[in-house]
Amino acid sequence: MVKGDAPEALLDTYHSERHAIGEKVLRTSDFLLRSLLLRQPLLRSLRELLFRLLIPLPSVQQNLTLNLSGLGIRYGTDRDTMAGARIPDMGFMTAQQGVVRLYELLRFPGYTLLLFINPNQARAARPILDRLTQLDSDALRLHIVLNNGLPEMHQPN
Repeated sequence: MVKGDAPEALLDTYHSERHAIGEKVLRTSDFLLRSLLLRQPLLRSLRELLFRLLIPLPSVQQNLTLNLSGLGIRYGTDRDTMAGARIPDMGFMTAQQGVVRLYELLRFPGYTLLLFINPNQARAARPILDRLTQLDSDALRLHIVLNNGLPEMHQPN
């Protein structure tokens, strides 16, 4: 919608996509809470046995980690696109020719704004960049990424 090229009907899918995820999160947290608050000794013993058998399994650990952290939540139904998925980690070249990882930048406890700019358009965008730079604070960190700052642009042939 930012560029104006998305159809208006895209907004109609917001409720159905978010509602399904919210329902799943509520079901999972309700199940976990109920299983931890069991009072009957037989059910508690069964729970402990299941936990001891299942928790050590790598697939169960991975599933629990992704879902409890929220990293496994994915919106949309098209699994072939990245839409709705967590952004993958990647490296950016710094002005000092070092590499900084995206996830390192995202560790900042406030908001992180990544502004991708074509180097050929940087001069024209200067007034905007100056204003955004003034917003950089304890609540917002601005990182300007030029196309030639992506490491894959610097790989030897």
